[in-house]
Amino acid sequence: MLSLINQKGRNVSMGREIIAVNFDGTLCMNKDAYNWPYLGPPNMELVSRLKRLQSEGHILILWTCRDGESLVQAVKWCRDFCGLTFD
Repeated sequence: MLSLINQKGRNVSMGREIIAVNFDGTLCMNKDAYNWPYLGPPNMELVSRLKRLQSEGHILILWTCRDGESLVQAVKWCRDFCGLTFD
């Protein structure tokens, strides 16, 4: 298990797991690399599992190489279409 340390040097994870979820091709089922930054349909099996883990208190991190506007779109997509928010 990873530890999350705050600015005061305290462990804030308190036994919760930190889960980094990849966006393109894992959470968002993009058709192929040639359509990037196209946003495909969500991987609903993964979305359901992540929501359950988050409801149990685990920490979710969106893992992506997207930046700028494409990152904003990915975060919005997760919130609006999947109901996922990230810590």
